Amino acid sequence: MNNYVISNAVSDVLAERQRQQSVKGFSVQQDDTYIEGELAAAAISYIEPMEAGNYWPADWPAASFKPSDYRRNLVKATALLLAELERIDRQQPCEGAPTK
Repeated sequence: MNNYVISNAVSDVLAERQRQQSVKGFSVQQDDTYIEGELAAAAISYIEPMEAGNYWPADWPAASFKPSDYRRNLVKATALLLAELERIDRQQPCEGAPTK
């Protein structure tokens, strides 16, 4: 068994991903409907809030974009990217990726 030390940053991203699912109600089934890069585009919006008008998914409510301080925005962006990676892995498992 590997002994990984989880940094505060990783812990915060995983907690945000969990919050997106348990508090906000965004399910993996809903994530699976975002097949045109919406999750990644939303992440870009949090990385560059001044460009959100160019990237925030058009069919998502504008009120759901809630930028904060720089670090919190990066946590939200990374959690959205994690959701996108998970979605991709469910569609086409990568070679060598563990299957369940």
